[in-house]
Amino acid sequence: MGNGARHGRGRAAQPARLLFCVAWFLAGIRPALGAEESPAPVTVPIESGALPNIATERRSIDLPTVLRLAQEQNLVIAQAAEAVHEQEAARRGAQAQALPNVGISAGVARLLPNIATVAGVPAGRVTLFISPGRVYYDAQVAKFAVRSAEFNREGVTQDVLLEATARYANLQLAQGLVRVAEQSVFQAQELVRQTEGLQQGGLALNADVLRARAQLGEEHQRLVEAQREFKAASISLATLLRLPPAVTLVASELQVEMRTLVPPDATPDQLVERALKQRPELTQARAEIRGAEMRRKSALWGALLPTIGVERWLGGVTTDTPQPLRRTWFYAEWRLLDSLGQSARSKIDQAKSQERQARLRQEDLRDQIAGEVLVVQQAVAAAKEQVQVAQQQGAAAEASLAVFRERYQNGLGLQLDVLAGQEALTTARQNLVRAVVGYNLAQAELLTRLGERVTAGMPR
Repeated sequence: MGNGARHGRGRAAQPARLLFCVAWFLAGIRPALGAEESPAPVTVPIESGALPNIATERRSIDLPTVLRLAQEQNLVIAQAAEAVHEQEAARRGAQAQALPNVGISAGVARLLPNIATVAGVPAGRVTLFISPGRVYYDAQVAKFAVRSAEFNREGVTQDVLLEATARYANLQLAQGLVRVAEQSVFQAQELVRQTEGLQQGGLALNADVLRARAQLGEEHQRLVEAQREFKAASISLATLLRLPPAVTLVASELQVEMRTLVPPDATPDQLVERALKQRPELTQARAEIRGAEMRRKSALWGALLPTIGVERWLGGVTTDTPQPLRRTWFYAEWRLLDSLGQSARSKIDQAKSQERQARLRQEDLRDQIAGEVLVVQQAVAAAKEQVQVAQQQGAAAEASLAVFRERYQNGLGLQLDVLAGQEALTTARQNLVRAVVGYNLAQAELLTRLGERVTAGMPR
């Protein structure tokens, strides 16, 4: 091909670039013309025939199954549940302080003849030692410890469900990017075929064919990388769900749709107020404060109120001299002056300090929660805007690429314009998949930061 033809194509590329700009402009103003209408939910296809297997077994999975397995089989949730059982056992132990102790003893005794007043050798006894103030308030301390453990379990469950949702979203993203890479390979193959046809007609150089084949090789490399990322996402999700990591997990949905979990018209103040009412960390902190209050009262009233004791001896060797009163003892004991009163004072001061620390943690949590909610809300707004921009980008890229292909087929455009158009379309497709998946994940995180679980029946 002569230099004049190549120069002519270079001059012809100028209006092609102009057409690209016009397509971008039209794609950008189209949403603005209908801004008053609520846009339909955006969906992106993620089905692909190029998904590789890690081993031989392949399993389709959906979000409800992911959430169910995460809640049933995750070890972190199991540890939090065991912590609740531990505190419940401690509570039963605290309540058992009000029950009597039963002791049985046996021995050998020798009664001297000159001791006529020996009542006998006891074989068993029943005792009850109770400090009313300490027993009551220790049981209250244990009750609030159970509540604290239950709220901690709920917080752990919410975090694990969010992590499971994130890993499933990452699997969807990986599948979508494999599909995009597969489409890019197909585009590169079409360009090679088109360029070879133009070369046979004398409208393209051998260098153009080589460049198209090099681009095809590049797209194959990107497909392999996308497949590697898909395998990594499958292994990550399987590990969290305690499934065999060699099993290839595939998201069952054929497409990903934008899902709105939190009303978009909620103001920041409303969201923060909702989070401060529902977050399990705050309810756990309140339970810790109440537990510290009960611990302080236990130390105070345990010292002020006496310890009451009753002891009853049973059985044994008796004599002819009846002495029934020797078998039962009653007494009351005050521990206020133990260590000259410093022991009780030390326990009270420790409990007061623990209560103040719990209140400070609660205030710090309130500030952290408010900040987290606002940050995630801004992430949701940004993700929504990214979806809109990605849509416009994709529409403009498709329109411009169609023009570049037609001009190149007719010998009026440059192959470089087609390559640039394909690259722009690939980038737009990738951005749309990332934006939609990112929006759904931001919505799930916002719901969690408001103190609610991500569930399978998520509203749209």
